[in-house]
Amino acid sequence: MSGPNKKEYGFCPDCDSRIKIKAPRLGQKVTCHACGTVLEVVDTSPLELDWAFDEGFDFDELETKLEDKKERSAQREEDFGLF
Repeated sequence: MSGPNKKEYGFCPDCDSRIKIKAPRLGQKVTCHACGTVLEVVDTSPLELDWAFDEGFDFDELETKLEDKKERSAQREEDFGLF
């Protein structure tokens, strides 16, 4: 469980940068320092971040981002001999 001063780490679903959040709360909005994507805390145990949705969201862009993330993950697995 998160204490009031405990810092936890999540990862940006857009660029995979590690993001530090002090005392995360469900629904909390944060901005990735590396790529500027606005994210939302969707789980606190373990800390999980997802894109913060709003009206007029471009789902085609989301699909492209998910495909890019899958490609990066596959490349990382290959680079580290996990595949």
